[in-house]
Amino acid sequence: MQAMQRAFERGIGTETDGDGKAAYEPERTDDYRACYLDRVDRCVGSDPLCVTVADDLLAAAVDLAREQDLPRDRPVLDAENERARAFHGRHGFTRWGEVVARDL
Repeated sequence: MQAMQRAFERGIGTETDGDGKAAYEPERTDDYRACYLDRVDRCVGSDPLCVTVADDLLAAAVDLAREQDLPRDRPVLDAENERARAFHGRHGFTRWGEVVARDL
């Protein structure tokens, strides 16, 4: 799992197409990338169960969904690529047609 997390963290923005790349432009400088990768290496190196901001955000979204009176107890997300589906899979989401979902 640590290797998958490191691969995810190191690949942010590398597979984004079209206009979506503009959102990553500030992060695409060599200095920013070196600083970011150093932080990831320190985090993962010091704690094999290191939690990223993305993990925290998804966990908070699932917690919020649990508090809602939803017609289904199942958040559904549009995971557009295998890397996104793998990330969501770490949080209990499974493929459901063209999307990923999980029971609350």
